[in-house]
Amino acid sequence: MNKLVINIYGSPGAGKSTLAKNLKKYMREKRIDVGLISEFATELIENNQKEKLKDQPYVTKGQMLNIAKVLKEHDIAISDSPIELGKFYCDPRDEQRTNELIKKCKNMYKSINFFLKFDEQAKQDYTMESRVHTYAQSQKLQERMLTSSILRDEMFMIIDRNTQIKEVLKMIEKSKQWKEHQNQSKGLELCKTQS
Repeated sequence: MNKLVINIYGSPGAGKSTLAKNLKKYMREKRIDVGLISEFATELIENNQKEKLKDQPYVTKGQMLNIAKVLKEHDIAISDSPIELGKFYCDPRDEQRTNELIKKCKNMYKSINFFLKFDEQAKQDYTMESRVHTYAQSQKLQERMLTSSILRDEMFMIIDRNTQIKEVLKMIEKSKQWKEHQNQSKGLELCKTQS
């Protein structure tokens, strides 16, 4: 397994999608082949299928398919909707099924995790377009995410909108996961040239 996903956690409206797009652009400028994983929940909202958001296993499976599709074309991908976020939207009756899907998905790749916190600019820029949460609900969700045991197994680098893209890339390149990915990629290239 030599797939790597850069996950951007945060509550709705924190700026995850903007960060993901800007990071992808910057990495490509640095000649790093990277894909962007679309958010399945946003696709449902934009296609007037909000009612399907209540079925978290369905949403998680859709997100899983989006991840698999991008990782089929790229070894590195960026996600503004990490698969683990499904745990926060899950009905307790669907918890086991959702967790099984998440575990299965996470076995496909290694991840580098960022948590993008709200700042004053996020409050000013907040819009309900393609969202179901108000700003106040998003703030409460951020606190729940940061204090919850649901994400206790995940290691995060906490950033905000003021963190420069080049600094985010430096943080990625210093991570153990990145170094392992690069070493495995070099090993695969060496094997190909010796064949």
